[in-house]
Amino acid sequence: MTIEMPKIAAVSVVTPNLIDVTWATGRSERIDLTGWIATGSTILAPLTDPAVFATARVDKNGSGVSWGGDDDLAIDAFHLSMIAGDAADVAAYDAAKGRHARGEDELIPAAFADRLLDGENKIRVWREYRGLSVEALASAAGIATDQIRQIEDDARSASPDDVGKIAAALRIDVDDLA
Repeated sequence: MTIEMPKIAAVSVVTPNLIDVTWATGRSERIDLTGWIATGSTILAPLTDPAVFATARVDKNGSGVSWGGDDDLAIDAFHLSMIAGDAADVAAYDAAKGRHARGEDELIPAAFADRLLDGENKIRVWREYRGLSVEALASAAGIATDQIRQIEDDARSASPDDVGKIAAALRIDVDDLA
C-alpha cells in the first residue's frame, strides 16, 4: 500500500500555535498546533515563543513546515494533514453533539439501526421505535389502518403524500423513509 504524501503550497501564521496551510491541491485549512507543540517537550519549546512561531515557512518541495533557521524545528506535511484531519473529526463530533443537544438529531439504538440496515420496512421500524401501534400511526397520519398495514407488509406502495403524512406522524424526515 502506497501512501501519497501531501504537499504544502503555502503557510501563514494566524496567531501563535495557529497556522493557515494551503495544500498543493488548492485546499486551505486552519491548523491548531497547540497539542503538537505541547507533546514536543524541550524539542518544540522554542515554538512557544511567538517570535519564533511567526517564522513559519514551507520546507523544500512542500514537504513540511519549519521554523527559524533550524530544519529540525519542523513538522512534515503528512503529520500536519493528520492533525488537520483529527481536528475536523473533533469538529464534526462536536457539531453532532450540538445538534443532538438542541433536539435537531436523535440517537437511535443499534437494534433499530440494524433493522433499517437489514432492509426491514422502514415505516414499521420507526413506528415500533416510537412505541406506536398501527392504529395510533394511522390516526396520527390520517391514513386508514389497513392501508398502513399493507404498506408495512410491502403489499402496497405509499403515495408521496402518504409518505409525507407518515413521516410527520413519526417525527422524522421524509428522506428517512426513502
